[in-house]
Amino acid sequence: MKQLVVVVLSLSGFVALALAMPKHARQLGLECSERAQRVLKLAGWGLLVLALAVGIGFWGISSGQVHLLGWLTIVGVLLAWGMSRWEARRQVSTGKASTPKRRRPETEPAEPQRSRGRQVVMALLLVASPAVFAAWMLQYPVNPLLGSDAVRGQIGDWTFTLAEANPDVPKLAAMDVPVKSYQVRFCDGCQLQMRQVYLRLQKPRSMRTVGTQLRGRRTMGAELAFPPTAKADDEFWLTVEGKDGKVYQAQVPLAQVSPNTANWFNNREE
Repeated sequence: MKQLVVVVLSLSGFVALALAMPKHARQLGLECSERAQRVLKLAGWGLLVLALAVGIGFWGISSGQVHLLGWLTIVGVLLAWGMSRWEARRQVSTGKASTPKRRRPETEPAEPQRSRGRQVVMALLLVASPAVFAAWMLQYPVNPLLGSDAVRGQIGDWTFTLAEANPDVPKLAAMDVPVKSYQVRFCDGCQLQMRQVYLRLQKPRSMRTVGTQLRGRRTMGAELAFPPTAKADDEFWLTVEGKDGKVYQAQVPLAQVSPNTANWFNNREE
């Protein structure tokens, strides 16, 4: 559904920009006044900007730009091919294409068949563009917070999403301490009401041991060092210090956020 919204906005923007140009408008059998052309041009660019904003809202800045660029390429090629086919059919239906051509003298060389070569190039682009985009998307990392395995919860009056940066087991740092990265995102505007955000495994004994401070604007994250006594059935404790001076806490099971890590701890205990 998200992909469809970006495709519709991109296609609508390109169509509006095409109609704003007299040459392309004539391809579709339309004539637009200068005022209509200005309106269509503004609408076209506005729809493309809206598609970019929607893509960033769905997938974040970097991933949203990649999604939009891929769909703009595909939509642009499809629109160019469709407009040329539409013009050809319109000419046939109006009888313009049936006008007999002037017979060339035998000594005059025939023009190269440009239309045939153009069709071949367009067909190759139509096949190559989706294939390249699909291959790129398969290699592009998905935002963990947008995955189906991300955990959503409530802390105080705010909603949050918690996810591991990757499904791998923890890495061993100095002194064989397991470390792993996690990300948290709160509801829009919620961070404006927060002073500090912390995350740790196992219940903190006091505010001095609330864990690692999370940093970031929209998406907050940090690399956590697991305590030596960590077990598979432990819980993450998310602590938020509000600007009102109150402290809020929420718990999420480790096995729910990081199933591979929980299994890893089980194997270590054995």
